[in-house]
Amino acid sequence: MDPMLITTLKSALVSAHATHLPFPYAYGNHPQIASLLKPLALSAMAFSQRLRNCSLLEVEDGLGRITLRLPTHDFSAQRLLPLSEDMVMTELLQANSFLETIDPSESFIKKIVATDSDLFGADVYELPEMINKFLERQTNYPPVAKDNITLESRIVFDFGTKPLLPHTDSGRKVFSLLFPLSCPEFGCIDQVEGTSILKPWIPSLRSFRSTRFPPILFRTILETKHEIGNFLAFRKTNHSWHAVYPTCSQRTFPRLTLLLNVVTK
Repeated sequence: MDPMLITTLKSALVSAHATHLPFPYAYGNHPQIASLLKPLALSAMAFSQRLRNCSLLEVEDGLGRITLRLPTHDFSAQRLLPLSEDMVMTELLQANSFLETIDPSESFIKKIVATDSDLFGADVYELPEMINKFLERQTNYPPVAKDNITLESRIVFDFGTKPLLPHTDSGRKVFSLLFPLSCPEFGCIDQVEGTSILKPWIPSLRSFRSTRFPPILFRTILETKHEIGNFLAFRKTNHSWHAVYPTCSQRTFPRLTLLLNVVTK
């Protein structure tokens, strides 16, 4: 049996490029991650074609983004707080008339609801401790208390080409894990930009919220490649600056991401 995603991530982190400058992050690639995520990526791409003309593409900062929530994990109780298919559909479409064009039994919706057992496995509860242990080699951040955190999982469809300007993320966030779902066979992979790790020209520049800042204030330390098999993990700090800078004026397919956020309750 193939190892679950979190189990595979353990070995992938060992060989990843990891640093604490300008903030703690690890970026790497593992072929087993690609094979584990491929079925989800193919289903997400097929489903995205039905979302392309949805009016909800402007709901998040005008970025042309739709986010599907996966079940939430309670690390302290080691239990899953599931989302029903109806809840997933309601969150996605928010009573939009587009709901009428989608069959609630859509296979992709079922895969989203089942993603936890099919992909993550029980090892998902080791995630915060595993990342914390890996990154603490370079940092003095305090350990994460399991009784105060949960895991928020999302699949993100980015249809737009507006930049996601420099920010440090929400103050609730502890760790972020990004898994690109974009596959070369979808088309021109160079249309899909990766996440850029940034360093401000002004060393004292800090932010505790998701406030967006002008790109001119930053220089790029690393631009990751947004292709299936890669991953980016980082510790949220008041200087964990990052951004997404589109490289094309119009997409022929969306930028797809599996996003796992460890957040405080």
